[in-house]
Amino acid sequence: MDNGINESKFLEEIRNTRTVNKVNKCDDNILEVLRNLIYLEELDKKGGPDYAYKQYYFEKFSIDSYERKYNKNQKCFSMGKVIKNKVDRKSRYKSDIFGTLTFSDEDIRSNIRYMRKNLIDMIEQKLLRLDTYKTNYSIGKIFGLIVEVEDFCQIYTNDKGEHFSKIVDTKGLKLEKYEIYRDYNLVKKIQKICDKKVDILIFKENISFGNIINCIDLRNNIIKSEMIVYPNKIFQICQGSPIIVSMRQIENTNIQYKSNKNLESKYEKIDIDGIELYKSSEPNVYSDNKKNFFFETTQNMIALNPNITAEEFLMYFSTIIKEELIIKGIDEIVKLKRQTPMQAYIHLSLKNGNGVYRINKNRKLYFKFSEIS
Repeated sequence: MDNGINESKFLEEIRNTRTVNKVNKCDDNILEVLRNLIYLEELDKKGGPDYAYKQYYFEKFSIDSYERKYNKNQKCFSMGKVIKNKVDRKSRYKSDIFGTLTFSDEDIRSNIRYMRKNLIDMIEQKLLRLDTYKTNYSIGKIFGLIVEVEDFCQIYTNDKGEHFSKIVDTKGLKLEKYEIYRDYNLVKKIQKICDKKVDILIFKENISFGNIINCIDLRNNIIKSEMIVYPNKIFQICQGSPIIVSMRQIENTNIQYKSNKNLESKYEKIDIDGIELYKSSEPNVYSDNKKNFFFETTQNMIALNPNITAEEFLMYFSTIIKEELIIKGIDEIVKLKRQTPMQAYIHLSLKNGNGVYRINKNRKLYFKFSEIS
């Protein structure tokens, strides 16, 4: 998506803000400023700032709670977004045959420590370009940063509102949201880093029930009693890497099984009822050499290629009618018990010895018992 479209979409969300929570004293009408911001597309192409209204001008960035690394071009990227971007990619077998897109990766965990670090790093980066912002928007007098908080972090607390710097028994504890904009030690550190170069910090959180906007005026005192003094190391819930299954309605017939164990996609080759299946380029999918028989490990689902011929289909007939299958060629015994009723995909007529395999509502394969090998 074009950067201008992304910025305009984000700005529209900002403009629709109903209320602004002021973390400390702020005499500016922040709600009016946000509702009247315009996107400075031409200036953005020259190095910013992103948004402005009269004497107010803002630069915007996003933070998450994943570690950031540098690529070969020395550009910083989020490890969490690497996974999310992979999830968004289309996979041919998944979409055309199973109607699912599934992805799992090494266990990259979100962490409040990373969120704090990412915030400070991004602020320091923006400060390096402050002279450019001032040059490009010369009428600007009040400079601010708009921070999009992309992750929802939770921490443990007790009835007294105390937090913990080490792992403790969670019995009697509850979870609450980590409010980065009320993190006293962090905000004081940011105030020192900014050194009167940044006037306003706006935090926009993407929460399921709407956008929440919080404002910190760095020109005024940060009152400790109105903030939260979190420990430097917090006992928290850390989310692992995403395992996402996105399903859509498809016409192809798939056969679902229940497994006694979860089969990890770590094997290069498996055997189902004498059919050798090889790990494909699609996440969690195995297929035979002919690309006619597929097995998807996250949902224990078997599918035949929708373009299969009647002759090819008969080669797999004895397998897809079985109620139980065993996966061999691996370190453990994995049993598959069919959950899909056979009449959902195969109709047999004992009277005349004919059979029908339903590929989808528009295509059926007809065969005779005598043709089954």
